[in-house]
Amino acid sequence: GSVLALVPHHVCTPVNLADELLIARGGVELDRWRVAARGANT
Repeated sequence: GSVLALVPHHVCTPVNLADELLIARGGVELDRWRVAARGANT
């Protein structure tokens, strides 16, 4: 598949649904951050 970079207007919901965030610049993966509040409802 293709890589598609999205920048949502409000990121709370998309981030809440992810286990981790992939941090990249120029198409190069720099790091992965675990989402500590995964599934939080507050």
